[in-house]
Amino acid sequence: MSINIQPGELRDEIATAILSVRPQDEEVPRIREQLLNQKYEATSELIVECFYRCLVTDDLQRRYGIGLDDLPSCVNSSHVPPRRVCGVGSPHTHGTISLLLWKWAWKQMQKQHPEVDNGSPVQRGSEALRHADLYVVAQEQVVSVEFKYVGVAGVRNAKAVAAQMQRYVEKHAATLLVIYSGTEAGSEVQGMARLRKWLDPAVPVVLLHGDAIAPAKKPR
Repeated sequence: MSINIQPGELRDEIATAILSVRPQDEEVPRIREQLLNQKYEATSELIVECFYRCLVTDDLQRRYGIGLDDLPSCVNSSHVPPRRVCGVGSPHTHGTISLLLWKWAWKQMQKQHPEVDNGSPVQRGSEALRHADLYVVAQEQVVSVEFKYVGVAGVRNAKAVAAQMQRYVEKHAATLLVIYSGTEAGSEVQGMARLRKWLDPAVPVVLLHGDAIAPAKKPR
């Protein structure tokens, strides 16, 4: 399954959809509760990822008429917690797709598009796989989306984030970096200037300002 649109155009559509929405007061607790019910720690970044992955999935389903059976084959990632979390108030039902189908489709995506697996050097010279937060297949090519949450301290690891995104630039047809800052609109985000300096020009950045999102520890 592949969406019939140029990867760069799809990436821009995803960016536009993300820019248009911020989590509402009732949506963050809903996502947090769903994560905790699945025994996952609800970090601020994971909540942001769940919300916007749900938003993007809903938008793509509506825009391109993607059925539930086909969805995991073209909109998926290695991240398990967001697969069945629905935070956007709409009638879409991707949260009803079985975890087995999500897992099977992800394995198929890895086989058909090995570029979703990014080798990253780790200790002792071995290789570990690193994945973007979301992959969408457009005209048999991969579009990757990465979500980051930053608080008042801003982007602390700008060089590492730039290096991460560079791997996606080299292997994917298009990529997008989404940064949610839990600060007021118009306020300066520390570290953004350094990040933009190191980022490849091929990486568009969606910078969102919104309410700070409190995390919740995994229940024992």
